[in-house]
Formats: sequence, structure tokens, C-alpha cells
Amino acid sequence: MEDEEVSEEGYHKSTVQIRNLATVLQRAGRDAWGRAGKAQPARLSAEVAFAAGFAAAAAGDALGAGDTVHYGVLSKAVLACVARFEAQQRQQQQQQQQQRGEGEVILAGGEGQEEGLGQAREGTVRELLQALWAELTGLGLDGGEPRKEAFLDLGKVRLLSVAVALPKASLLGEGVSLTASAVFEEGTGRMEARAVALEISRLRVPTLVGVNANERLAKQFVLTTVTIDGFDGAEDAYTEIEAVVVKVSVTNS
Repeated sequence: MEDEEVSEEGYHKSTVQIRNLATVLQRAGRDAWGRAGKAQPARLSAEVAFAAGFAAAAAGDALGAGDTVHYGVLSKAVLACVARFEAQQRQQQQQQQQQRGEGEVILAGGEGQEEGLGQAREGTVRELLQALWAELTGLGLDGGEPRKEAFLDLGKVRLLSVAVALPKASLLGEGVSLTASAVFEEGTGRMEARAVALEISRLRVPTLVGVNANERLAKQFVLTTVTIDGFDGAEDAYTEIEAVVVKVSVTNS
């Protein structure tokens, strides 16, 4: 927990952060080659900035006294939410597979399946981020109607940020992350502003850089970070975006 500015009452306002909680995802996101259903490491982060000082926690020398939150409890809530998401996705896929099996029909000349049953669908990074957001706030990413009881008392929260990072989901970069952030009105917990950003970090693109003759003899690695603010895409498009960035960089070099 980090202390920030001092409130009018003389207490330090608090920001609780958990960074890079390690887990493994198999039912959400795609790997660097765009394949779904492949196990890959994930890093989960959350930051909760409270609107007022933590007087009760300071007086009792204990986190989670009502005006803040214990970082250990927050970490467990985040990891438990991911585990439930993975289990729900697994159950849905099993149900889809059963439906496909029940829909199999014998066609003239061999076996077949009814049209439209398709392959079992994997979850997306946005769906996982939505699940984490709903767990902590009880709201949708758009601040819509409450979906469930919230882990946090939003009336005491000023800023919340939640991020899902996939360090192995980029071929040439250091990873992909999707981050949701929102500002809440003190007292009411009403969402005043929100943002969702997709980032592909530090792409190492071999590019001809410079105008001098010697600089045009060999390509150099250029580090490029792509951030898309206001990203509302439902599907995992980061592999396609990376491919476009690399193609443009190489073509124009």
C-alpha cells in the first residue's frame, strides 16, 4: 500500500496496488501465433485509489478496516475470479462438445454434423477483464447496471485500474496487455469516466533507419510500443495488429 496526498482530516489517502500476479490461462486469449486454447502465462494487476484517508486502518493498525482493503485479500479475490472464469469456460466448451455430438447425423456416403454447430469457442481477454471488473465493482466495463455484489465499496473508491497482461502473446514484442480504468464519484460510487486500452509492448522491428549512406546498409531494431485507447473490440485482435505494424514498418524502411 502506498501513501499519497494528505486529506483535509490530516490522514494520508491510500492507494493499494497488486502487480504482476502470476497465473496460467488456457481458456482466454490467443497465443503469439493467434491460436486459441493454448496455455500461456498471464500477469494480473490492480490499483485501487481511495477518496479519503484511512483513519480506521491507521487507528487499528490493520488493513481492511473499512476505509481501505487488504492487498492479500484483493490478490486472492482476483486469482479466485480467474479460476472461476477458467472453470466456466471449460464447462461451456464441454456443453458445446456434447451438443455437437448429439447433433451428428449420418449423411449419404459417410458421417457428418449439422451445420452451425462449429467448434467450441474459447474465451477472450476482454471477457476475462470483464469478469475481473464485475468481481471488483459489480458493474460492466461500460458502467452499466450492477451485475453482482461488488468486492469494493465504490463509494469510497476514487480510481480503479485492472490489467491483464500476456507476456508471451507477441512474436516480436515483450507482451500484450488490456487495461480497464475508471474514476468514481465519491460517496455514490457512480462511474464518472472510463477507459479501456490495448497495448503491444516494445516490438523489435528490423528497419532501415537514417538518411546517410552508411545507415542504409543494414537494418537496425526499432522498439515500437502500440497503445490503442478506447479499445472496445470484443475479439482478441492483437496478433493481427502486430502483423500490420510489422508489415508497415518493414515496407516503409
